[in-house]
Amino acid sequence: VQAREVTYNSAPSNAKTICIIDSGYTLDHQDLPTDGVAGYEGQANLPWDQDGYSHGTHVAGTIAALGDNDLGVIGVAPGVDLFIVRVFRDDGNWAYASSLMHALNQCELAGADIVSMSLGGGGGSNTERNAFNTAFANGMLLI
Repeated sequence: VQAREVTYNSAPSNAKTICIIDSGYTLDHQDLPTDGVAGYEGQANLPWDQDGYSHGTHVAGTIAALGDNDLGVIGVAPGVDLFIVRVFRDDGNWAYASSLMHALNQCELAGADIVSMSLGGGGGSNTERNAFNTAFANGMLLI
């Protein structure tokens, strides 16, 4: 995406929080930030700062990899604040739509501007659709 060609302005007046609903975040990953990162363990009591499946960490790297450490890659928006909500277990599976609704609510409570969700499967329920529509109407970008 030629992220090195663009400068993300992370000044406080432009600060954005991106919430990642996924399998967690490897907090000690050498290419990812530790400052400006917080999270919630989700309803399954899984630590948000661990990622046995690695997908959430991969997504976070695409978004916020440091790029100024002479390692790895640069994300499309290094310097953003991240809020991680873990809903997937170490095998990548999850069971309940209510977990997603709860995670979306945690993103809203954390003040997220953008929510990243890597979801597969069917079209979802009316409850999910209503929650997404409400979050969008309240100014959140849902990806």
